[in-house]
Amino acid sequence: MNGLPTMLVHCNKCGGETRHSVLHKYASEFEDPETRLREAHNYKMLACRGCESVSLKHSVRYQEEFDGETRYYPPHVYRKPPAWLWRVRDGHGKDGKYVNTLLVQIYEALAVDAFAVAAMGVRALLEYLMVSKVGDQGSFQKNLKAFHEEGHVTARERERLEKTLDVGSAAIHRAYLPEHADAMVLLDIAEHAIVSMYLHDEAVNNVAQKVPVRQARKKPEGAQDQKA
Repeated sequence: MNGLPTMLVHCNKCGGETRHSVLHKYASEFEDPETRLREAHNYKMLACRGCESVSLKHSVRYQEEFDGETRYYPPHVYRKPPAWLWRVRDGHGKDGKYVNTLLVQIYEALAVDAFAVAAMGVRALLEYLMVSKVGDQGSFQKNLKAFHEEGHVTARERERLEKTLDVGSAAIHRAYLPEHADAMVLLDIAEHAIVSMYLHDEAVNNVAQKVPVRQARKKPEGAQDQKA
């Protein structure tokens, strides 16, 4: 790839911004027959000079808009699904498989900047987690109340879950559009709930099994019991 023009672009495989070679360029224009507005499209086929993974950059500029927009295929991934997710998928039956699938789809929504869709997905995921433990109590508030009363979350965690659920509800019912940073917070809360429900007990029990049994202390020879 020596001799080709280069540019700095995010690489999903390398996990950051790297130098890419421009393998091919193509440009086209389109005019809407009804509105007579023109669009200018520019495509660049890119290859990372580190890992050699290939991606496509698509830029479009509209007649009435100077900046236009740019998208990459595959979309840039700035946060990957957690490494522990396979343990949930493979170790917890149909619940684990569903949670794995839904969380992966939430990440896919984030990759294309569909933050409202991601918020709705987090809401659905949290409701599923609660219902799988306490059954369907008929409403979010009742599910959350039972989830707390049965000891699955602390009072502070319950408050956080309630606020997180409300963001998803607002995205569905109140035309709320969360931003990137908001979606990251929701994802943090959801992943904490998953780890707490599916992985912490198993991990702590494994550690506890390695701890030596406490031995009873022997009394020194000649020592007498003290009278109360």
